Amino acid sequence: MIISSRKELEIILSSLKDFSNPKEILEQWMTPPDVAASMIWSAQEDLRNRLVADFGAGTGILGIGALLIGAKKVYFVEIDKEALKICESNIKLIEEMLEIEFNYELINDDVRNFSYTIDTVIMNPPWGLEKHRHLDRVFILTAFKNAEIVYTLIHYSKESLSFFEKLAKKHSFLMETIALVKFPLKFQYKHHRRPIKYVSAGFICFRKKTCC
Repeated sequence: MIISSRKELEIILSSLKDFSNPKEILEQWMTPPDVAASMIWSAQEDLRNRLVADFGAGTGILGIGALLIGAKKVYFVEIDKEALKICESNIKLIEEMLEIEFNYELINDDVRNFSYTIDTVIMNPPWGLEKHRHLDRVFILTAFKNAEIVYTLIHYSKESLSFFEKLAKKHSFLMETIALVKFPLKFQYKHHRRPIKYVSAGFICFRKKTCC
C-alpha cells in the first residue's frame, strides 16, 4: 500500500489533469478528487492486491487511486482516444512524482467488449440522463459479467435505487449504498446556464452472492 490516509490520496489525485475537450455525447465529467479519494478509501479492501478495471476511465482518477491503494493491476477501459491519452499522461505524472512503476493496461474500446476476468470494477459511468438514456445500466451489466465486486456512482433517486436493487437481484448480486454524494457538474457544455450544479449521487457496491 503506497498511501497512508484518505487525505493524502486526495492531495495526490488533485494533481491530475482534467479533460481538455470534454465530450457531451459521452457525458464526460472528471470525478472530483475528494469524491474519488472517498470512493477508493471506502473500497480499499476490495482493491488492494486485486485485479481491477476502471470502466469509462476518462482521466483515470479512479484507476490511479486503485493503484495507489495497492491494486495488483488496473485495466483502464475508455472509448475516447483523447481521454485515454490524458489518462496515460496522468498515470505517468504520478509514477514520476512518486518514483514508482504501476502495473496497468490501457484499453481503447467499448466496455461491452471487455473480456478479462477480474476481481473488482470501480467506475463513475455516464449516467445516461441526457444523450444516451440509461447508459449506466450497460456499464453495470458489463461489470456483473466480469467481476464479483462492483463499485460505482449512480444518479441517486428512489426510482434509480429501486431499479438497481431489482437488477442486482436478477443477476445474483447484493447491493449496498456506501454513501450519498453531492456531485458538482461544472459549466462546460453549451446548454449549461449556471457555473456549477450539484446533483445527488449514490456510491454503491454490488457484491456477487455466494452459493447457498
